[in-house]
Amino acid sequence: TVTYAGNGDGAIDTFTITDFGTTDYYNLIINDNNATKDIFQASAALTVANNLTVTTGTLDTSTNNLTVTGNVLVDGGTLDGSDTSSDLDIGGNVTVTSGTLSAPAALDDTSFTVANNWEISGTGVFTPNSGRVFFDATDTDNTITTSSSGADDFYDATFSGTGGKWTLQDALAITNNFAVTSGTLDTSINNLTLTFNVLFDCFTLSVIYSSSDLAICVNLTFTTRSLPALSF
Repeated sequence: TVTYAGNGDGAIDTFTITDFGTTDYYNLIINDNNATKDIFQASAALTVANNLTVTTGTLDTSTNNLTVTGNVLVDGGTLDGSDTSSDLDIGGNVTVTSGTLSAPAALDDTSFTVANNWEISGTGVFTPNSGRVFFDATDTDNTITTSSSGADDFYDATFSGTGGKWTLQDALAITNNFAVTSGTLDTSINNLTLTFNVLFDCFTLSVIYSSSDLAICVNLTFTTRSLPALSF
């Protein structure tokens, strides 16, 4: 485990994250406990073989890719991956309980991929930057939580994993395009609000309980097979 802690000189300094080659870190922690928080910036593609934690201070990927094999936790700091040239590939969970996750500003299926659970809770803030989050799990126990008192809506989201299933833990809002191209999205008892284009392609959208509402404001596109009967 490597922790970047800042120098505490009272100024906002920018330090370069050391590039160690193909795999840079096993566990990487950004935890600047000083009164003035520093910025830690990647100068090349950054690979974390296990978990990434951003507690205080800022991790800025700049124009570089970030690959995390395990989980990403933002619990007070800022993870800034907003550059359109930066791809975030997360092999585990993404959790933001406080602080901010700023996503790549790109509408494609490779700029921000997440393999397991998604949680924006507490006072955490998710800034989508008009980009897409692409969920590619192939297992069935994945959850989507957007219960934060801060901003937590998606701009654009695609669920696409053969055999994958994602279950909403609370109401979900997506303000641009929404697609389920393989796997199952289960709303459970929660509301799903979509305000732009919706694509259903070889998938299951499960709206099970009568207290769950599906609000769609613009277009529905069905390819391959139609939406199953919904009960409201």
